[in-house]
Order: sequence, then C-alpha cells, then structure tokens
Amino acid sequence: MNWPTVFIAGAICVAMATAEGVLTTRSFAAWLNSLKHPRLYAPMSVWVAVALMTYVLQGVIVYRLIEWSDPVLGRASLLMLAVV
Repeated sequence: MNWPTVFIAGAICVAMATAEGVLTTRSFAAWLNSLKHPRLYAPMSVWVAVALMTYVLQGVIVYRLIEWSDPVLGRASLLMLAVV
C-alpha cells in the first residue's frame, strides 16, 4: 500500500464532502422534512451511513486510479469522478 496515495485519495474525498456541504443550502433539512415520506423511509442515520460508505468507495476508486499504470486514462477518469 502506498501511503502518500492513500493520503491523496483521502484528501480528495474530504474535498468532495466539503464541496457537498458548502453547496447544500441551509434550508435543505427543512425542505427534506417538509416532504411526505413513505412508511418505510429510512431514518437520517441510515442515509449518513450510506453517504460515508459512498465516500469510502470513492476513495478506493481514486486510490486505484492514481495507482493505475496509464497516467492519461487515470487522470481523465479522476477528472470525470471530480465532475460527478
């Protein structure tokens, strides 16, 4: 395992989470609570766990792309991940 690459992948995930937090308006929670939820709607703690698992998966993807031997395709894939 290449620890500098792990650090870079983690930093990219933190940056993505920070951007999501900054771009989400303060009224989002109120808007979400104003919606009529189905009976089997999962509580917010479940969605937080899903979000954390998503960031871990994205970190693994970023790590693998950085370690990939083809730098052109790896950088292009990183750019596409950042756009998404």
